[in-house]
Amino acid sequence: MSNIYLICPVRNCSDEVKEEIAKYVVDLEADGNKVHFPSRDVKQDQSGMRICETLGSVMYDCDEVHIWWDPDSKGSYFDLGMAFMLHIHRGMKFVMANEIEETSHKSYGNVIRKLSQ
Repeated sequence: MSNIYLICPVRNCSDEVKEEIAKYVVDLEADGNKVHFPSRDVKQDQSGMRICETLGSVMYDCDEVHIWWDPDSKGSYFDLGMAFMLHIHRGMKFVMANEIEETSHKSYGNVIRKLSQ
């Protein structure tokens, strides 16, 4: 059983993608994992600063970070930066939650793919 933080889009996310992410969370929890799912577990009507503080604190206590990558999700870039620092300093494990295509140029998707190996 793992304590998992899920980086995923929260705002401006289609209903279809929201359903896919929710199913991913249900499957992880059915396997006995504890999952921090930001859109479910953090009140989104708080200030941006408060949300970032909360998410950083929760992520710090997790065993691994799963990433449902959407390059249009601005909040995911912030979360990825926090997770990267935890990887550098504590060896935080990364898991790709959705398919991320490799690009021939520098991209955050390529970074996530590399961290998830």
